[in-house]
Amino acid sequence: MHISRYHPISAVALFILATSAAIVAQGGKVIIRLIPRPNQTAHFEITQEMDLEVVYERNLDASGKTTSDPMKMTGKSTWVFTQKNGEMNEQGNMEAQITYDRLSMERSMNGKRLTADNLADSLIGKTITLTFDKEGNVVDVKVPPEVSIPADMFRQIMDSMYNNLPKTPLAIGETVAVPFSMPLPIPTPGAGPLNLEGQSKYKLVAIASDGKDSLPRFEQTVEAALVKTIEVDTPSGKSKVNVNVQLTGGGVLELNLNKGILKTGDMQTTVDGKISMVTDVQKAKLQTIKLHGTMKMVSSSHN
Repeated sequence: MHISRYHPISAVALFILATSAAIVAQGGKVIIRLIPRPNQTAHFEITQEMDLEVVYERNLDASGKTTSDPMKMTGKSTWVFTQKNGEMNEQGNMEAQITYDRLSMERSMNGKRLTADNLADSLIGKTITLTFDKEGNVVDVKVPPEVSIPADMFRQIMDSMYNNLPKTPLAIGETVAVPFSMPLPIPTPGAGPLNLEGQSKYKLVAIASDGKDSLPRFEQTVEAALVKTIEVDTPSGKSKVNVNVQLTGGGVLELNLNKGILKTGDMQTTVDGKISMVTDVQKAKLQTIKLHGTMKMVSSSHN
């Protein structure tokens, strides 16, 4: 089993925010709508850090087992990019261009720096074009052929971003939960992609002002888990993989509603769990993987 490469693209998409508009509902509650505003340019910087420890335990026979030394993987990436919105056409659609200005990625395994892939080289100076409809949904994505990220990935991430924001009217002090999903940090051979599923809670703690700008501030907490038994094919026959992984965390998020961008944000999460493989024939536990990790993401933006 191999650890997947450190890939923070979901963090980038998380903070590509279109224009927000606050609508006051009954009782003084606020609805935050994400609808792109034409002819606006914003600059974003996002830093993500990851620290993951994996321990392999392999049973040799019924009387004992061997435990490997911990495998420690660290990563840090910084993404600086510009979002430029165009004109809105007669159908209410609008194109937005995402251009990557600076990108740095560092990864290490047990203290040894790993060779970087060409993701940064393929993105710097390149432009991804998104098309939004009048409701703020992403209806089209155009990716340059030299960029190694599929257009569908950008579309799915952006759609997930908009669906995960709270749509329920909120008053200060109120909390709303929305679905949360995140890929398992390490792959499971033969099982296909697996996601941690749960919920993220947003608590509206304040609505400040900066001149004419309205600045709502949220506290976020997230809880997710993957508890599942999967049957896979191995050279020795059918085996079962028992997965039990949990993720928890929290942070803050501040938006500028008038300019329609994220002002500041940070999120810290912790992941813990076990993945065990058991054979059907011998009913023996072949291998257990224990993982523990932390992830931190900090973002800021300006016009």
